[in-house]
Amino acid sequence: MNELLSKKCEILDVWARVCSQLEPKNWISSVLSAHSKKRDRRAALFWGKAAGATARVYLRRQIIAEFSSLVISPEEVPRGHSGHWVQGSHPIPDSKSFEAGSKLLEFFDYLRRADITHLDIFLSGGASSLAWIRSPELSEIELRKKLEKFYRLGLPISETNRQRAKWCALKGGGAGQWLRLLSARTRARAFVISDVLPYSPEVVGSGPFWGQGIVHQVVADNKKMVDLLSKEFKFKKIKVLGAQSGLGGDLETWRKVIRRRAQLALINNLKGILIFGGEPTLKLKSSPTSRGGRMTHLAAALALDFQVFIKEGRVEILCAASDGLDGKSNSSGALIRKQNINKLRRSGLAQSLRAQQTAKVLGRAGALLPTRAASTNVQDVVCVRILAKKASHPG
Repeated sequence: MNELLSKKCEILDVWARVCSQLEPKNWISSVLSAHSKKRDRRAALFWGKAAGATARVYLRRQIIAEFSSLVISPEEVPRGHSGHWVQGSHPIPDSKSFEAGSKLLEFFDYLRRADITHLDIFLSGGASSLAWIRSPELSEIELRKKLEKFYRLGLPISETNRQRAKWCALKGGGAGQWLRLLSARTRARAFVISDVLPYSPEVVGSGPFWGQGIVHQVVADNKKMVDLLSKEFKFKKIKVLGAQSGLGGDLETWRKVIRRRAQLALINNLKGILIFGGEPTLKLKSSPTSRGGRMTHLAAALALDFQVFIKEGRVEILCAASDGLDGKSNSSGALIRKQNINKLRRSGLAQSLRAQQTAKVLGRAGALLPTRAASTNVQDVVCVRILAKKASHPG
C-alpha cells in the first residue's frame, strides 16, 4: 500500500474489517450445520467471482466424495485441488467460458452416474460470463462484438440479463433445466452471494437456476455489508448520519444523491459518516485506452464537488468495490482525503473524468486502493466522513 494510504484512516480500517466479516468462513458454518448429520450423497457447485474462496472453505469443512465438486471461477486452478476446477473469463465470455459451460453439463451428468441425491450450489456475481453455452446462430466473434457493444450502454442489470438469456442456454433458468434433464433425482439448493440489490436473487449470474423449483437463500448482499459498516462505525463512536443499501441509477444520479446529503450535513455542522451501497450504471466510452471503473470515476467526481472541504480536512471519501477489482482501474477503488487532494487538483481531474481516465490521475496522487482477491461480491460502497469544523482563532 502506498504511503498516503498507510497512514491511519478510520474509514479504511472499518472497510477492511467488514470485508473480512463477509468472507465465506464467517457464514458457511450455518450452511453446513443444516445437513451435518445427514447421510446424503452430496456434491457441490461453486460458480462466480467468489467461487474459489467459497470452495476452499467448504471443502475443508465438508466431507464429500472426491471429484464431487465443480468450481467455475475467474481464478486459475490452484495446486492440490482434488475436485474439478475450471477457469472462465469475465466480463466477456471466450473459449474458457465455453469450456466451462461444457464442463458444467458433464458435471450434471456425473451427478446422475454417481447417484448424487443433493447438490449445494454456491452462486455469486460474475457467474454469467464465466460459463456460457452460446446460441448456434452466433459465432464466438459475433457474440463478443454484440456483448461489447451491449455492455457499453450501461443498462440496468435486469434488462442486461434478459438479453443475455437469448444468447446463452444457461441463463434464465437454463442451467436448472439442464440439471433436471441430466440428473433428475438430484435435489438442489442455491446459496447466493448477491451483487444485484435491490433486485431479487433471480438476477444473480443471470438466474441460471431460477424458476426450476430450486430454493435460493441469500447468504450475503449489499444490505448486510451496509449494516455491518453501520455497526462498526457506531462501535468506533462515529455517528451514522445516514445509510442506504441497494442504491440504483447511473453514476451521475449517485453523485447528486451523495452531494445533496453531504452538503446538508456540512451546512448543519454535523459530524459523522454517510454510507451508500449499491452499484451505479456507467455508460462506457468505446476507447480501449479508458482506465477506471465505477468507483474511481465516482471518487473523482466527488473530489471535484468537495475539494475545498477535503483540503480543509472536513471531508474524507471512500469509494470501493467489494469484489476487490473496480472495472479497468487495476484497483479496488479510491480514498480521497486531505493528504492527496492537492495532487488531484493539479492533475486535470475534471478532464480525466470526461475521458474516463480517472485511475491514472488517482494513481499518481496515491489515492487508489490495492486490488484484493475476490472472497465476496456484494456490489459497491461509498463512505463520506464529515469531520468537525475547526474553530477559528482570532488573530
